[in-house]
Amino acid sequence: MSTLAVFFALGGGAYAATSASVTTTPFVGANGVIHACVSIYDYIRVVKPGQRCQPGDTPLTLNVRGRTGARGKQGTPGTNGVTGPQGVPGSPGATGPTGIGQAGQAGASGPTGATGAIGVTGATGATGTTGATGAAGPAG
Repeated sequence: MSTLAVFFALGGGAYAATSASVTTTPFVGANGVIHACVSIYDYIRVVKPGQRCQPGDTPLTLNVRGRTGARGKQGTPGTNGVTGPQGVPGSPGATGPTGIGQAGQAGASGPTGATGAIGVTGATGATGTTGATGAAGPAG
């Protein structure tokens, strides 16, 4: 909603005609023009559309809207919005093509490999427990 505010300052006096909306004020014509009259005593009187100034008054026409101003600078970027909810899962895709062919037969066994080198002798193991005494031998 636009606000109309027209201020006149002539002969030391100031007058204002205001309205909440351009289309609802009785002082603005359908063409967006305000008509006023300036008396010989420098008083300004705003008149309704279609009314005439009194004899000796000077008519004054004011546009509600002026020319469009220059475009302003671009504002700074706003902050990022909140991440949206997870989307619905899509439907499964079509089955891909079958492989090129069936697997072939196993190949023949390769030759036996060479004998490896002899390994290093391991450390001596721990002494075992003493065994049970054997039976006595025959008398001699």
